[in-house]
Amino acid sequence: MQSAAADIAAELTLEKMMDEHVTLTLRACFFNQTDPDETVIKGKAEVMRYLINDGFSTLGVGGTPEAPKPKGEGCTFVQPCTLTPSGDTRVVFSAGGKDATGSTKDRLRVGELITWGPWGVALSIVRVLDPLPTHYEWVMRQHYSNYAGVRAMLHPGCTYYLITHHSAPAHAQTPTFSARVMLGAKGVFQRLDNEMSRMGGRVAIISCNLLGDKIADLQARRAQLAAAADEPDEEGGSEQAATERAIARQAYNESVHWKSGAPGDGPDISVTCFAGKWLPLGEGPKRAGELVITIRETIGWKYDNKPPPPGKEAKPSAARSVGLLIREVYIDTQLHEEPPIAPGLAGAWALHQRGVK
Repeated sequence: MQSAAADIAAELTLEKMMDEHVTLTLRACFFNQTDPDETVIKGKAEVMRYLINDGFSTLGVGGTPEAPKPKGEGCTFVQPCTLTPSGDTRVVFSAGGKDATGSTKDRLRVGELITWGPWGVALSIVRVLDPLPTHYEWVMRQHYSNYAGVRAMLHPGCTYYLITHHSAPAHAQTPTFSARVMLGAKGVFQRLDNEMSRMGGRVAIISCNLLGDKIADLQARRAQLAAAADEPDEEGGSEQAATERAIARQAYNESVHWKSGAPGDGPDISVTCFAGKWLPLGEGPKRAGELVITIRETIGWKYDNKPPPPGKEAKPSAARSVGLLIREVYIDTQLHEEPPIAPGLAGAWALHQRGVK
């Protein structure tokens, strides 16, 4: 609504969406980290005044006849909305399209967290300037083969665990389970580079991040798997298979115990699922269009908080990068949903199959 033209209809609609005592808080980088010096605007009248004078001019697409904006400026793209465990909604929106996904420094990029009342009106709004990179942006950079953007998000000490479950092998010799680990940003990027050559442009759907009970359920399952004794199956008695099962248990253990160093209550990990049709590495071209790849991806974030330069009044800067990456890849001829189920994934796939964009 705020990205639409700042006309009287938009103003009236926004006004009806806000409580009389609504507050608007302006922050930098973090949604949940408070600052004693942050700006808090109180009351519907003052919040509307800010949105009209500053919000509309910043987010509006096209500008006004007196001050037109170049194409691509203003709020032109909104990432999938996340519903937090407390019932708030959180989005990140920006100028440009999916292909930019936060990798262009000079473009508008804003996050917004809204707490809603029982009657559907906004009680509080938190607006975050230049929010930290999101999991969605990480996936989209690979979808659009943004190699520089992917490399920039990797922490130098990144670890990548690739766990593959193959339910539709082309040959009996193809293992139904495999696991491997890559260490360091260079080794991780080399592997991601190869994977992007297959998946680039073919990610069809992506879920919102798993939060609250979903994350707790997933971590409990992983803790149980990490602590379980190795029980080789009839076909997996080789030393190589035992090593790969140990790698998977190590990945789950790292996920459960990952500490990001986030200030305040910033997330240690984020988990999302995405799917599409592409050929995994090692598959021949004859199977093109036959296999559906579903990936549950876990990122363990590494935070880098820098104080302002000595003698400067600037605020501290913050960034985060991928310190831990776990990809559980499910190769099948149909969408695979592994508990805990990612919200909306099956519905999005059904719409994709019907050609709905």
